[in-house]
Amino acid sequence: MKNKTLISLFLVGLLSGCNLNIVDSSSSSSFESSTKVEESTNKNSTNSSSQDKTSSSSSSSDKTSSSSSSDVKDSSSSSSLPDVEFEPAVFYYNTNNWANVYCYVWDGLGTGLNGAWPGDKMSQVEGKTNWYYASFDTQNPYSIVFSNGEGSQTGDIVGSTENNYYFGDSTVGYGSFEATEEAANNVVKEEITLYFKNTQNWSQVNCYAWRDSNSNATWPGAAMTLVEGAYYSYTLDAAKYDSIIFNNGTAQTVDLSLADVEDNTVFTLDSQNGEGKWTCTTSIYGEEPTDPETPVDPDTPVDPETPVDPVNGTTVYYYNSLGWSTVNCYAWDGAGATLNGAWPGSAMEVVEGRENWYQVTFNTTDSFNVIFNNGSTQSPEDIAVTDDNVYFYGLATVGCASFEAAEDAAAIPSETEITIYFKNTQKWSQVYCYAWTSASNASWPGEKMTQVEGEYYSYKLDTSLYSNVIFNNGSGTQTVDISLSGVEDNTLFTLNSNSSGKWTCTTSIYGEETPVDPETPVDPETPVDPETPVDPETPVDPETPVDPETPVDPSTVYHIEFTLPDWNPIAEAPKLYYWGSSSNTITWEADGKTNMTLKEGTTNTYYIEIEASVELEGIIVTLEQNGEFKQSIDITENLPTVAGNYVVNVDWSANWEQNPGGTWCFVASIVAA
Repeated sequence: MKNKTLISLFLVGLLSGCNLNIVDSSSSSSFESSTKVEESTNKNSTNSSSQDKTSSSSSSSDKTSSSSSSDVKDSSSSSSLPDVEFEPAVFYYNTNNWANVYCYVWDGLGTGLNGAWPGDKMSQVEGKTNWYYASFDTQNPYSIVFSNGEGSQTGDIVGSTENNYYFGDSTVGYGSFEATEEAANNVVKEEITLYFKNTQNWSQVNCYAWRDSNSNATWPGAAMTLVEGAYYSYTLDAAKYDSIIFNNGTAQTVDLSLADVEDNTVFTLDSQNGEGKWTCTTSIYGEEPTDPETPVDPDTPVDPETPVDPVNGTTVYYYNSLGWSTVNCYAWDGAGATLNGAWPGSAMEVVEGRENWYQVTFNTTDSFNVIFNNGSTQSPEDIAVTDDNVYFYGLATVGCASFEAAEDAAAIPSETEITIYFKNTQKWSQVYCYAWTSASNASWPGEKMTQVEGEYYSYKLDTSLYSNVIFNNGSGTQTVDISLSGVEDNTLFTLNSNSSGKWTCTTSIYGEETPVDPETPVDPETPVDPETPVDPETPVDPETPVDPETPVDPSTVYHIEFTLPDWNPIAEAPKLYYWGSSSNTITWEADGKTNMTLKEGTTNTYYIEIEASVELEGIIVTLEQNGEFKQSIDITENLPTVAGNYVVNVDWSANWEQNPGGTWCFVASIVAA
């Protein structure tokens, strides 16, 4: 949060001798500068003189994805104007085409006059396109900042008694609607197109541009457009911004100055500094030389067709058809011993002369197992490696005999691959799709969707790998968990209601949906609540499966599976509660209830993994609905003592027994699978 230099002034009646109609999204009202109305409701006067504007400061290149929380006040909450003898009023011409316009006001003592940042949502001026209005209950000097509530804003504005009409990013006031519009039309834009060469195969490329506290979007910026191959483009107004950062949401460049940068400049990653940030070289798009960094030395050719070395071991190859920015391989042998360190394993090396191919060599010629991953997304199951299947691709679990065979297989669309669409009726600045079953498509908030046209975004996924999705804006606003069961290709999801803090959706087929009246605005009575964002780093979702970033070594756990009967009416995932002693002590160690994870490829079988170091003394599987016990399965005999796979057997046809606590339960047993 940046300290503000508070420059104050008095704004006096702007509209003496004239009437002006002001309308918000629910009603219209008129006012006359010489007329008194009833006193307004109390305003929050506890704000500091500085504003929490954005999630990142322009003075530092360490950007984060955290968003500031704010009280968004609906301009339709009151249809009357403040009852004061002296009522300052300001007008804003929205040439930035912000979806929402806010005005934050504070006085010379640092007291906020209209709530916490970003202040009140401004009301639209009737009969004036893109004009917005706000008034304030004060007779003291004050300062102003206009913003969209999502990171873009003006600088601090000093008002005057005559010039209280503003536009765009300007901090200069004008004396009338006409004078302001004329000034806005005379602004000369310095639009240039920048290019970025994605030599590190980032899965997503963003451009974050800023000057002082004004940015093109909240961090990590706006998604760049893929032009061809490794080249991405983004067009911006160089008159508005003086610095940029290219990033993938995690890795990033240093702060890059736009001074003297001309149209069609290409930025190419060069080297990483001591902070791990990339420097860049520049050239002109279409004129840059052939990449000199990866020449094929004719004197020392790489033989990619001989992966098995009987002396040194076995080389495994991976075709990165998913476009991961990092490719890791985690490996272990038949006895469960890891071959290349703890999860996520070791980073694979680029295969020279083979685009998107990676390799890693293991000091063994025996069969072993691998999981390919990027630290969050991973192969859906363990992959067995033998000497005749060492070429792999994407999320496939079966190897191929050659580079060409793997590339051909990756190019064939899966029968379970579908494209889903999302209609962005709330004008989110970013749209993400988070998909998961036991593994996810990416760490939260998921992968950015591709804008197709207007409000429509698309994302392609394989329903054999993922059973649920969440659409979100990466800043705390999201849908409920949406099941992919029965979802067909080209399904369109449209936001419906937000009564519980998360949006529900209706579905239709893209291109066949009933058109929505473009003149019908979004209901202003149900704004997105910015006060309760979901932590983008740790999404709160009781059904989210075990974090694939920290898997448990398969040789050191009790893997316990439990299957619900088809007739069971409980829709929630079962929970498992266990207790026991560790290190042969008598101390009881309660680990609490933990959601079991749905087993991939099933609809009613769940599993959990418990460290084999725990000497189990009891297990209870509970079935709950809305937090209340409905059924439970108690197991206290013949519990696992060695690592391995186990199954809970329940005689569902037997009568229920009532335990001392009053909960109806089944008595079950647990056996080795």
